[in-house]
Amino acid sequence: MKVNTNAPPSTNTTVDKAGGAQAPHSAPKTGEPKPSAAAIGSSSHVEISDKARLMQKAAEAVRQAPEVRSDRVAALKKSISEGTYRVDSEAVADKLVDEHLQSFFGKNSL
Repeated sequence: MKVNTNAPPSTNTTVDKAGGAQAPHSAPKTGEPKPSAAAIGSSSHVEISDKARLMQKAAEAVRQAPEVRSDRVAALKKSISEGTYRVDSEAVADKLVDEHLQSFFGKNSL
């Protein structure tokens, strides 16, 4: 994200804790009330990068996706009821060991 401010050098653009830009304002002088954002006018321009737009789209897709994959659950139930579901015990053991080592040593050490 780029923020381009075309305001005079004596103005400040602040960013609130949520990451939103607030309108630029002149530095308040002692004893003077702070002017409202509407009285100042905005001269800031924000550009969102292509990567940020892609991340927004991905986040929205995740929010809209169902939490449960019904088709997968149905297939697993069917194979369990038919007695055809098999667990790869070696793969499960490998995954357990990997997760334990990652939690103990950290993800970047493996």
